[in-house]
Amino acid sequence: DAQNNTLLSGKIPTSVGLLIVTVCETHLNFSTPSWSLFPMYTCLPDHFIDKVADISPTEWILQISNFTYTLPPPSSASPITTVAPPNAAINTTVMILSRTASASIASVSAVTTASALASTFADSDAADAQMLVSILGSPCVCSATSPTQQREGSVLLLALSPFSSLGSSWAAIGNSLLCCVLVGLHVLVIRTLSKERSAPHHHQRPPRSVQHADTVLSRWLHDNGSTIARLQLLARLRFPNASCTLMLLLVPGVVRAVVDSANALSDSDSSDAPASIAGICVGVVFVLWCTSWCVEWIAYRHVDGDVKCVRRARSLSTATCLRFELHKHPHKLFQPIPRSVAKILLPHGCWQPQPARLAYGSVVSSYVEKWRRAWVVVPVANIVVQILSGVDVSGSAPAACDALQGLTLCVLASVCAFIAYARPHRALLASYLVCASLVLTMVTALLGLLCRHGAVSPDAVSGFGVFASVAMFVFKLYHVLMPIVERRLMGRNGGVVEAVCSPVELEVVRKSEMEEVNSAVRRGKRPISVTSNQPREGEGSTRDVQGLQSDLQQAEALRQLIEAITDAKRCSSLL
Repeated sequence: DAQNNTLLSGKIPTSVGLLIVTVCETHLNFSTPSWSLFPMYTCLPDHFIDKVADISPTEWILQISNFTYTLPPPSSASPITTVAPPNAAINTTVMILSRTASASIASVSAVTTASALASTFADSDAADAQMLVSILGSPCVCSATSPTQQREGSVLLLALSPFSSLGSSWAAIGNSLLCCVLVGLHVLVIRTLSKERSAPHHHQRPPRSVQHADTVLSRWLHDNGSTIARLQLLARLRFPNASCTLMLLLVPGVVRAVVDSANALSDSDSSDAPASIAGICVGVVFVLWCTSWCVEWIAYRHVDGDVKCVRRARSLSTATCLRFELHKHPHKLFQPIPRSVAKILLPHGCWQPQPARLAYGSVVSSYVEKWRRAWVVVPVANIVVQILSGVDVSGSAPAACDALQGLTLCVLASVCAFIAYARPHRALLASYLVCASLVLTMVTALLGLLCRHGAVSPDAVSGFGVFASVAMFVFKLYHVLMPIVERRLMGRNGGVVEAVCSPVELEVVRKSEMEEVNSAVRRGKRPISVTSNQPREGEGSTRDVQGLQSDLQQAEALRQLIEAITDAKRCSSLL
């Protein structure tokens, strides 16, 4: 490092072997043979050495590469003027990766990754953590990562993809292949076990009065009259709940990786163009397949069909359909929690029956029936934020970054306003915490915008990012623990629920009526509906035979009704 030393002059000895040399503002003269020993000629901004004094050599070389020339300097006796590198923006605004910034990145990455994993195991979404790390890793945000690191991958984006450190193209391909392999294994296990369990029911005729939605999952469930057995299997293996949760976790990472790959592809100096093209193609196909077919058509359309079927039929044939039921006595159900606290902390209803919820109800399990379609709002906002945060316009006018960050703030504010107005979650506090997470993400984006304009220091952005990630992790703990506490209290205090159109209540009424009719048949008396037309004198044995046939038909109908009720009760009691 000889930069800014105007007293140095002459030629550098050819015996000196260096990789990086800084000779701006010196009188050193280079001959062509000796200059071949110095492949990296660097002009550093003011106070650069002071800022990088406490970082590792590897990180120091990465920072140096932002100010490197590939051509030799002119040989002259006059001082070499310090100029900006050809491919760098304003070099005085490039942030230096210090140990404090590295610790902040590691903290945010660890906390957001833990939050994403907790969301996956709890059948919840990890959109809040993923949007936070995406904004912190945006090229337009004044953050601790350089554009080179953002393009080649960073541990900051670990919550989006476990392959983020390998680069954007491999993150897109890796996420897609990982999801396809795991979902394929899930489907294979379901198909294998369903054939074994449905074999005893293969020759049984399916019930004629079964009411169900015309969906892909419904047609498979009601095939060969093995609805109960297949629903049990789906509930135990959490299909398609587990697959849908995995897709919603990995899709935002694929979207961000596709955008980063497009940025790298637009760079004329990019040497991995084939990998970027492959990542873009695989990522686009994967996102369209997951979002439009798997999650929407298989999971949500079946849930929506179940809800509409229950409203339309209102009979025991819909006892296995998913429906939302209100808690009848929440102040007794959630004892010893005070009523005012339970009204905010705990949900006021739940999705029943449990096997259907465990099988395919995770997409709506956090929402009430009225706002069940609201499940798509936060995931779509997450995808939009990934696109806006991934677009690299750092080499363009500052207004381009201002526009992208402004659009990001508008998207987050719109989603937050909708959640605050609709309160679509089963528990009020759940909606409030989602709004709080969105507010923290908006503040982080705003600080990044202000830092880029010099109004806020980079340490403030990194520090608030750590605080926001920890707060979101605490919020996520509530979303994970709330259903567990609800199930424990319902199991201890009875779990009495009611709904506007509840097949369970119809089951109780029909069961009592059936018992009365069956008792009359066993005593040799015909039911009221049959004995209302008494045989007249002179009809003799003909009417007696007709009455006996009617009794037998009634008894057979009662037997079928008893079997249907037994199957429905057994299904509703499954874990």
